[in-house]
Amino acid sequence: MFRDLRFVLRTSNFALGVVRMKLSFEDGLKRLEEVLRELEQPAVTLDASLGLFSEGVDLIRHCRTQLDQAEEKLQVLLEEPDGTVISRELTGLSDD
Repeated sequence: MFRDLRFVLRTSNFALGVVRMKLSFEDGLKRLEEVLRELEQPAVTLDASLGLFSEGVDLIRHCRTQLDQAEEKLQVLLEEPDGTVISRELTGLSDD
């Protein structure tokens, strides 16, 4: 019985991961906030807590990846003293 439950949880997590790849940053963040609220509930079981924690970690990774990709696309526009505008890649914002 427990093996079947573990299989269902693993396959559900896999399916969630595939769906999550299509989540926008805002939807991922919204779901992460929902997960945190659920984890704060006193009646949540240990098994449910572990599943929610795992989902939260996946959501954090997903959102971080999207932020990293957005950072790569950002460019800083600078105005030179003569009035010309130049652009350069934005660097140095990463926490890593």
